[in-house]
Amino acid sequence: MQAIHDQEEATMEEKLEETLRKLAAGQERLENRTEDLGASVGELTRVVRELTGVVRELAERQANTDRMLGELTGAVRELAERQADTDRMIGELTRVVRELSEHVARTDMRPERIDGRLEKIDKRLEDVHLVATLISIDQRASNSKLDLVAKAIEEIDDVVLESKAKDQLPFSLKEDILDLKVLDKDFVCHIISAAEDKGVLTKAESNDVGKADIFAFGFDKKTGDLVCLAVEVSATIGKNDITMADRRSKLFAKAVRHFVENEPDKWEKMRKMVYPNHH
Repeated sequence: MQAIHDQEEATMEEKLEETLRKLAAGQERLENRTEDLGASVGELTRVVRELTGVVRELAERQANTDRMLGELTGAVRELAERQADTDRMIGELTRVVRELSEHVARTDMRPERIDGRLEKIDKRLEDVHLVATLISIDQRASNSKLDLVAKAIEEIDDVVLESKAKDQLPFSLKEDILDLKVLDKDFVCHIISAAEDKGVLTKAESNDVGKADIFAFGFDKKTGDLVCLAVEVSATIGKNDITMADRRSKLFAKAVRHFVENEPDKWEKMRKMVYPNHH
């Protein structure tokens, strides 16, 4: 019996040792798996951290995109408003040019006198067209461009007004001056230059009288004397215009008097060109 009992105890001890070995092996495997799991958790944490950074960057980019879209929308709206302003100004400019063209067409001027004027008007209209193009290209410069347009239109009006004044001048002064003739600028320039060369007129006086719009000769209705006129043409006449015209007329008469006295042959030739029937 004792032998059997001892054998059973030995068997139980062997089983217990086997169980303990298995338990130790299981513990070792568990520890290894725990280490692997820890490494996996660390890797997962790193990935989550990187993903969080990516999400944050994406959110920032989306915010920047929204901001830029907002700015772009504002810029498009502003551009549309500027384009509308440009279209409105070009329409107004077109209307003014059309009215001006109609006014020029209605003006009664003799063909032989208007060729040069029409060339000048065409040039001004080209300038106006160029300005309109510049306005449509760059609205930011619209103020200066519109000033240039206004100046061009004003100069065109001056050309038309001056041409009309030349035709009307003999009728306007017929009560005081007979046989009034508007002079060619080359004719006048020759007389003024001769006076300046001889010191009869200073350079400043020569430049001043040369700026007159119209020069004319006529004969005083009462005395029959030759009358020299330097005429200022303006849509509005003020005191300064009258003073300036009087001053320039006197300077022109001074230059003519010198020319008559010192170059009688040339004067006679010029006089016959202006008044072929006067002796």
